Formats: sequence, C-alpha cells, structure tokens
Amino acid sequence: MSIIYTSLVKLPDLASTVEQALGQIYKYVDMPSTLDNVKSEIHLIDNYHINIVRYFETVDEYNSWIFSDARNDADKILMNNGFYLYTKQAHL
Repeated sequence: MSIIYTSLVKLPDLASTVEQALGQIYKYVDMPSTLDNVKSEIHLIDNYHINIVRYFETVDEYNSWIFSDARNDADKILMNNGFYLYTKQAHL
C-alpha cells in the first residue's frame, strides 16, 4: 500500500505538453533529491493545469517530503512566480 500525494498546479503560461509544463516549473526550481526514488506521475489536465501524483512507500518517506524545507521553499518560489498550487496532502 502506498501513501498517495496529489497536487494540481496552475501554470502561469500556456503549455501543450507535460514537458512544456515541467519546463515552466524547472525554470524556477529543481526537483528536490528527496523525490529521486519516489514513483511519480504527471498529467496534463488542460493548457494551464498539471496534476502531480506521488506514491510514497512509507510514512517516513512521506514525512521527509511534506515537512522538508526543500518542498516549502520550492512552493514559495513557484507561488511568487505566478503558479497556483492545489494540494491534497495524502490518502491511501
């Protein structure tokens, strides 16, 4: 069983592919190393929204992401640059 974390991200600019959407994000922040071994899916919902789904295998792995400075800092940077983050913290 995994702990599933989802985040709907509203992009500041139009994107027609997941790669373009990620390019907007990675223009401002890098993917934190705490996510290197976490299974993730990214779906383009429409031209301004992507949904990021992460599957954490343990509570410790989930907590190390949720309560990390890297996550909080990246979220602040993105929000200051026109992104809007809708998050569902976790569910099984």
